[in-house]
Amino acid sequence: MFKTKIKQCTITLTRNCNLRCFFCYAKRTSYIPNEFIAFDDVKQIIDFCEQAKLKYVVLTGGEPTLYPQIIDVIK
Repeated sequence: MFKTKIKQCTITLTRNCNLRCFFCYAKRTSYIPNEFIAFDDVKQIIDFCEQAKLKYVVLTGGEPTLYPQIIDVIK
């Protein structure tokens, strides 16, 4: 039996987007203005990732920089 170690977590902060990049997968899922994951939920996920010693946390969306508390998430 193989032991797998998770190295990365991807968090979709929002499905909102102000861009329409031709290569983006998200445009097939539809953009939803004002749809954001709760900051407390993001914090819990990131705290778990830290405890689990994950190497990467990927912030994605839509456009993750539209997340109202993006600076706090990055800190």
